[in-house]
Amino acid sequence: MEEQGGAGRTRAYNAAVAAGAVALAALVVVAVVLIVRRGGSAGIQHDARQPTVVTDARQVTVEVIDNDFRPANLTVRTGTTVTWQFTGSLPHNVTETSGAFASPTLQKGGRFDRTFGATGAFSYYCTIHHIMTGSITVRE
Repeated sequence: MEEQGGAGRTRAYNAAVAAGAVALAALVVVAVVLIVRRGGSAGIQHDARQPTVVTDARQVTVEVIDNDFRPANLTVRTGTTVTWQFTGSLPHNVTETSGAFASPTLQKGGRFDRTFGATGAFSYYCTIHHIMTGSITVRE
């Protein structure tokens, strides 16, 4: 009779350990989701507070590096060509949120050009790395 009680306690103990492991795994998943949503990850610095670059240049380059667009926020005049130059080691793309433009997925050395012929505000992101966001405001 004693052995059955011991086995029952062992099963209860194992169940408690398993439940604790599941709870710990759930906490780790929540922590990772929160880190990614805030724009960070282990070893990668991501400055979501980049200032807006305002320029009258007719040709502007945005560097697409690992997990960042630099500059991320631009204000340009109509007729300006923006070139996204892919310099990081990871593949990326540039996709405007309403579908106004989209690049293919490109590797280091690739580039994507877009000439802005009309005023407006354009938000874009990388569909592979959603933490990568940027905006272009086009004015007269």
